[in-house]
Amino acid sequence: MTPVLYFMIAAIGIIFSMAVILMLFVINLWAVNRFTDERWERVKTKWQKKVFQIIMEEGRHETLSVPQGDALDFVDFLSELSRRLKGDAVGALSGIARPHLPKVAGSLKSSNPDRRAWAVRVLGTFGLPQYEKHLELALKDASPTVRMIAFHHLILKGRSGAVESLLESLPAFGKWNANILGTLIAQLGPSVIPVVRKKFSDPSVPAQSRTILAIALQRLNDPQAAASAADILKTPQSRNLHAACLRILSGVGIKDHLPLIRSICYSKDSTLRALAASALGRLGDTGDRNILQELLFDPSPWAALHAARGLKAMSALNILHGLANLDHPRKTLAKQILMEEGAR
Repeated sequence: MTPVLYFMIAAIGIIFSMAVILMLFVINLWAVNRFTDERWERVKTKWQKKVFQIIMEEGRHETLSVPQGDALDFVDFLSELSRRLKGDAVGALSGIARPHLPKVAGSLKSSNPDRRAWAVRVLGTFGLPQYEKHLELALKDASPTVRMIAFHHLILKGRSGAVESLLESLPAFGKWNANILGTLIAQLGPSVIPVVRKKFSDPSVPAQSRTILAIALQRLNDPQAAASAADILKTPQSRNLHAACLRILSGVGIKDHLPLIRSICYSKDSTLRALAASALGRLGDTGDRNILQELLFDPSPWAALHAARGLKAMSALNILHGLANLDHPRKTLAKQILMEEGAR
């Protein structure tokens, strides 16, 4: 047998083996999905009518006796059902699920992160405030999915009492979107502002966490956050943190912050120049129009756009009209801003 023929036979053998393995994998996946579907249909058929009777108060005095072996499947059915219902109906489901939640809580000790995530989701849906401490502990879970589900449910249910644990967990969400996390924290409402502001002012807190806190304070329109934001802007920090602080000053800054904002208009970073231009447009006086006019010709279109809107905010429309009549690449920008609602 020649080496080439030997090689071809070996290659065919490998390809055939891989095809067999793939086929077995597909068959196994099909079997698992079919088993899952059959289990779901079995549980639904067994419990759906009785559950709906209780929800509709037709069987409000009736108790459901669920065998221990079926408890987790039953709660899983209730959890899936809760996604399709709202208001009092979900409250009724919580009452039905309550006797089985201790067993669900036991799943938090599972070595399977998917199982722990499921348990956190169920406890977050049906078990608050009783199981709030369990969700706070889940914020420290090794799985990012488990941590995020716990974070989401604590905020979704307005558990402001857990804010300390939520803020302590922020470093664990380093790769998550800061805007989403900051917005979620802001949903807890004004009552959490003092705690969030204190954490935001702490220089030992990681920059990513302070960025999230800055976004939350901006969403909450906290005027007292402006002082800490200004202090942060005076020190070397990440661009994202500086940007979040500029947004705070743009919203709740005062005239005392103008010298700092003016200096940032000349930053080497185009994003910071743009955000400083916005803040200057809101807080600045007549003399600041020259800075914004200069930024109209900034190499960064983003900075120029914010400068144009800043001039509009200062009612310096004559400058924009002048640019719109020039033979200059930024004339289109000036016309765009003049056409926006509120410009005359």
